[in-house]
Amino acid sequence: YASTFTADGKDCRDMITITAQLQRRMQDHGIKIEKILADAAYSSGENYQYLEREKITPYIPLLGGALSGSEGFIYDKQNDWYVCRNNKLLKGSGRIVDDGRGHPVKKYFSLQSDCKNCPVRKSCITDKAKTKKIQHSIYKEELERAKARQQTVKAKVMKRKRSSTVE
Repeated sequence: YASTFTADGKDCRDMITITAQLQRRMQDHGIKIEKILADAAYSSGENYQYLEREKITPYIPLLGGALSGSEGFIYDKQNDWYVCRNNKLLKGSGRIVDDGRGHPVKKYFSLQSDCKNCPVRKSCITDKAKTKKIQHSIYKEELERAKARQQTVKAKVMKRKRSSTVE
């Protein structure tokens, strides 16, 4: 059994289709997929979410920058806002929007009055900016788990295995 995909897009968009087909095939033989090993081209929040929902542990490295932009800010999941180093809130609209590259994100903003005379302003925003803006993927939790998983001994072993058999 084989599948073909056009080469006009990103590899990550085909991961769910490939995995679902493989799962059906393996189940026909009484085999359950427990782990998936792939390179960073298959990294996406949507893929991590799907694999976790299917109880498959993904060993797929994050693409650079997947969780960047909120260093020094604490995310309060319960209230769905960020808190800066000066203890000010960055609130969002609660809407999910496109980040301009086709990724669904939530955006958070500080108040101009909070940033105007802030003692840490220079290390936080540019001189031209009036407010701090942060965005995060709607798959933030899956991406954080993927990042933490990458730091494990098991992930390092899996990476060596992938490199020696695939690359």
